[in-house]
Amino acid sequence: MIDMEADAAPRIPTNEEMEELSTLLQRQREADARVEELKEELKKAQRELWEVETETIPELMTRLQIPCLTFGDGTKVELVEKIKAKIPEKHKAAAFRWLRENGFDSIIKNEVKAAFSRGEDAQAMELMQRLSEEGFVASQYQNVHHSTLRSFVDERLHDTDEDAPELPKELFGVYQYIQAKIS
Repeated sequence: MIDMEADAAPRIPTNEEMEELSTLLQRQREADARVEELKEELKKAQRELWEVETETIPELMTRLQIPCLTFGDGTKVELVEKIKAKIPEKHKAAAFRWLRENGFDSIIKNEVKAAFSRGEDAQAMELMQRLSEEGFVASQYQNVHHSTLRSFVDERLHDTDEDAPELPKELFGVYQYIQAKIS
């Protein structure tokens, strides 16, 4: 870090030093602009990849009735079912209620936080037992980890037990798609 003493007299840079600084500032602006261009190119390439692997190739292979194919060079392409799930904020309470009512509450993670002043270590240790008695203000955060949710949704969607409760897909933000997997 540069030490700029407040009471030091400001030095007047030479013309050459100002030119050097100006050149470096221009390099920074150009590098920043290039980074932004590359970010946009990456987004475009990701959209293109998504379209080809989840729409174009699966549609063609489905039309040709070819779920799996190995080419002469050893490249293999197959259609695989994929699932994405994320509980939308507006459905969080209902989704957690459904999980609890149907016996799946073990996948819900709880996080409780409270703020304490210095020297209140002992109270912090007893918080979970005495929270309401002591009057501490705490917030509670509940979550289902994304990979746990994806596995859970996959299990529920492929459960063949007729007595199993039907998974409300909208509550859990379920998106099913077919993806072309190249190996």
